[in-house]
Amino acid sequence: MIIKNSNLSYETSISTNQDLTFNYISSAFEEIDINIDNNSIKSNLHMINVQDKYTNLALLLSDQNPFTLRIATYDSSEKNNFLDRKEFGGSLLEIYDKTLDYLKLNSATYGLIDESIRKDIEEYPEFVLREIILNSLIHRDYSTLTSNIINIYKNTGIEFISYGSLYGNITLDDILTGVSTSRNPYL
Repeated sequence: MIIKNSNLSYETSISTNQDLTFNYISSAFEEIDINIDNNSIKSNLHMINVQDKYTNLALLLSDQNPFTLRIATYDSSEKNNFLDRKEFGGSLLEIYDKTLDYLKLNSATYGLIDESIRKDIEEYPEFVLREIILNSLIHRDYSTLTSNIINIYKNTGIEFISYGSLYGNITLDDILTGVSTSRNPYL
């Protein structure tokens, strides 16, 4: 409530954990020639404040990120029988990568033959999965230690549950007309 009614944000507040490592995102950033260990880079990414203290954004990107994403696969939407369940932790980037890989692995690809040409059609196109996973991680409320949840119902659909209410006095009607707000603008 204090964060909501002030100019503070979860992302820019100082992390209570200052013993952070960034092994996962360091290798990802290395591939594009960015050294995440450089303090000016960390500052530009809002991972450290002016006193060189790690922010909560750094916590989310670190290997010590306390938030997880849970996936449950069911044979039907009644949720009577688990087929599989996974929990992914670590850096938000690691959670994103592992979740995308898992969902692609659990998404069927169908072959459609039109005359003499075969087209592969994904049950859930990768670009759609990427967007939904990113939105569930970026726009969630990190002020409470809960997990994002994905329920896969075989042959029925996928349900994404991300913690937090609509942000910034926005309404459902606003969203349907294209208005958006950002709870975590630096993420």
